Amino acid sequence: MMTTATLKKQQLTEFAEHIYKEQKADFVQDLAKRIEKSINIGMAQVESGESMNLEKSKQRLYKEFFTKFNNAKI
Repeated sequence: MMTTATLKKQQLTEFAEHIYKEQKADFVQDLAKRIEKSINIGMAQVESGESMNLEKSKQRLYKEFFTKFNNAKI
């Protein structure tokens, strides 16, 4: 029985590696497109004066997220 389990585990591992290799290029390409899109959006915001500096971004995030959790009843 151990031989069967070991064989099935090895087959599953080989299958997972095959899927990973097949999808790796698509994943990397999709990630690159998403990063490029984010950069383009950020640059457009900078050019139109919509962007915030780091300190303002931190304040906005703190206000939007942390105050909600601080005021929530536990």
